[in-house]
Amino acid sequence: GAVNDALYSLVLTVAVATMFLTPLATRLTTPVYRLLRRRVGHDPLQTVNVPADGLTDHIVIAGGGRVAQNIAAILQRLDIRFVIVELNHVRLEQCQRAGLPAIYGDASEEVVLAAAGVDDARLLLITVPNVPLALLITSSARRMNPDLHVIARATDVEQVKALHERGVYEAVQPEFEASLEFLRQALIHLDFMPAQIERFTDGV
Repeated sequence: GAVNDALYSLVLTVAVATMFLTPLATRLTTPVYRLLRRRVGHDPLQTVNVPADGLTDHIVIAGGGRVAQNIAAILQRLDIRFVIVELNHVRLEQCQRAGLPAIYGDASEEVVLAAAGVDDARLLLITVPNVPLALLITSSARRMNPDLHVIARATDVEQVKALHERGVYEAVQPEFEASLEFLRQALIHLDFMPAQIERFTDGV
């Protein structure tokens, strides 16, 4: 009836509007975030467990959450030098207790990236689930080190595109990666050959 037609038209309008507005919103969030950070101001730098001989030929990890701490623990076992940059005091204290080198500050600020030695870094891992912030971090880092490879976190295709346009080497989508791992484990259980599974997951 008329009500169903009206409801269908409303849903269709919202869907189409979302398709057009999502790319715009992704591009607008970066300047908005930058404006807010300027209003808040700069935070004082604080370091924990940073090597006395400084940081060179290392990995900079922007964000000190669970993902970053898991990565850091593995890098530590492999004896690969790294430093975490984190703006949350609770997470900074977690890094301190775990013996992980970390710097307190906003990783989008060049003064913080300079303290993290981004000029001499081998790689920048942006683990924060905040794409506007990731875009700012990438821009700042690449101004300081144009050849730096950056790997960042994203949640959808639009975010992946925005990150690639800003010079991110690789974008990781945790939910997508988790889906692939679930599928890989299922195929192993179903007795697929390892080569078949690898070809399939690489194709996806």
